[in-house]
Amino acid sequence: MGSVFISSHLDRDYTSSKTTTCLKYSCLYACVASLMFGAVSVHAEDSAALANSNAESEMTKVMLKTIKVEAVSEDQAAQSQTIISRDQLDQQGANDMASIVKYLPLVSAPKAVSGGGSSWDSAGTSGYNIRGVDGNRVGLDVDGIDLASAAPEPASNRANSYGVGRDYIDPEMFNQIDIISGTSSVKTDGIGGRVSFKTKSPEDYVNANNPIFASYKAAYDSANEAWLNSVTAAAGNHVLKGLVSYAHRDGHETKSEGTRKENPVDWSSDAILTRLLWNPTDQHQLGFTFDYYKRKRPLNTPSEFIL
Repeated sequence: MGSVFISSHLDRDYTSSKTTTCLKYSCLYACVASLMFGAVSVHAEDSAALANSNAESEMTKVMLKTIKVEAVSEDQAAQSQTIISRDQLDQQGANDMASIVKYLPLVSAPKAVSGGGSSWDSAGTSGYNIRGVDGNRVGLDVDGIDLASAAPEPASNRANSYGVGRDYIDPEMFNQIDIISGTSSVKTDGIGGRVSFKTKSPEDYVNANNPIFASYKAAYDSANEAWLNSVTAAAGNHVLKGLVSYAHRDGHETKSEGTRKENPVDWSSDAILTRLLWNPTDQHQLGFTFDYYKRKRPLNTPSEFIL
């Protein structure tokens, strides 16, 4: 029995020792696992915080300032627009307001005879007639600046009768003319439409390949024996450009095939245009323009024309 007791004691003691050892290893594994999971959790939190910080930084970098763009919709645009270029003006021999539109349907320049519409009309034509609407109801501007309104005749109560018209232009000074018919555009303040004159610019004649330009033009109109002498010169580079244009006209009354004699008129006009463009940077441009026009139209009225 003694031997049996000893054997039983030894087995129990061995089992207890083995159990203690297993518990020690289990506690060790638990500690290691806890440390590993804790490290992984901390690393994940740090990674998430870093990712959020980078995302916020990237969002801050790509944020742009709001840009507001305004435009006229198609249903508000002009229904009819005609553009007359410099080449077209030369081809049709435009020498006054009436000859600019002589080939356009439903557009005319009333009171354009003998250099003026009547003995009161010291400034030539009263304006343009577009689709039956004329006078101050048709807008006229040069480079966006409106021309003066026509004034009524001082000795007449007739409708649409003007003593001072709006003919303060010389076609030789323009590079393009835009004619808008109708009032569908919100930017058109004329009931009948608008005629916009765009003056010559150095950029129309000079560039990097051709820095200098000069031309001379002479023309004659047998209808009123009018002569034209015109000079245009331009020069410049990518920073500074300049243009000078001068035109002189002189003539007489327009000839008539009727039996009544024409009212004798000797008239002359001078037009000067100078323009300077300065580009201090690639994104900025400053322009300076001087536009001068003067016309003399003395009336030589003989006794047989005085009632």
